[in-house]
Amino acid sequence: EIYTLSLHDALPISNPEKLIPTVKGRLEKFQVHPLRDAEMLKLIMDVMEKKEIKVSTNDKIVERIYEIADGCPREALMVIEKLLTVTDVVEANKTLDEYSSDAEWIRVICGDLLNRMKNWNKIIGELKKHEAEDVENTRRGVLGYMQKVLMNPNPKMGMEKIRASEVIEIFGSGFWEGGRPKLVQAFYKAFLKMQELKG
Repeated sequence: EIYTLSLHDALPISNPEKLIPTVKGRLEKFQVHPLRDAEMLKLIMDVMEKKEIKVSTNDKIVERIYEIADGCPREALMVIEKLLTVTDVVEANKTLDEYSSDAEWIRVICGDLLNRMKNWNKIIGELKKHEAEDVENTRRGVLGYMQKVLMNPNPKMGMEKIRASEVIEIFGSGFWEGGRPKLVQAFYKAFLKMQELKG
């Protein structure tokens, strides 16, 4: 009796649209979902402890990393990496401010969408300026922003919540297959949907 061995490899990628068709055709896709809150906090604290980061005992710093990462372990690890040489809380907060400002453009564009901005060219300009951004990170950033709008307890935000819900519907599925063109299309669909909604 002859036994055959099978080879199984994992190829973690964030931009599958860049794979050539011959490679893509041989792969099985597994979508990874964000960690639950407790899992994420444990990961952050464990990594910070193992890397001997000086500010790892500060709850506010851990909380900020958690908020920036928004359920994405890779993002948390990238944030923690920035803190390797930090020695005090003030320096850590400054580093986190700089890191989170990199995603400021997503907050601006989301705010513009919800406020029914009439200028599609402004969104195009932002997308062009940030072409190097990871498509899935951008998508998750949009979803995170809209989730915060939905979870806001302010009763006067009813219309914003309806708009945020529509944006979540448009950005809900990953753009693994379509990549950047699908991201641009999603922004355009959201832009048009916001113009349609009254209020």
